[in-house]
Amino acid sequence: MGEENATATLVCSEPLLRRIEREFAENPELRLTPWQFQQLWNLDAEQARMVIDRLVHTRCLREARDGTVRRR
Repeated sequence: MGEENATATLVCSEPLLRRIEREFAENPELRLTPWQFQQLWNLDAEQARMVIDRLVHTRCLREARDGTVRRR
């Protein structure tokens, strides 16, 4: 359990979250599938899901009906 929390903390680190937020702010039309999101930031599927969930929760991003992630 401790290792899982450490991974979540590392993946959802503030520098990474801010970098992703900036990328979407600089490119307002950017729309990524979860797989593309994963590839762009060199994350595995579970890590990408954690980051997407965190950014959706903080209202930075939203998930569209077509499954893409985009700026809110």
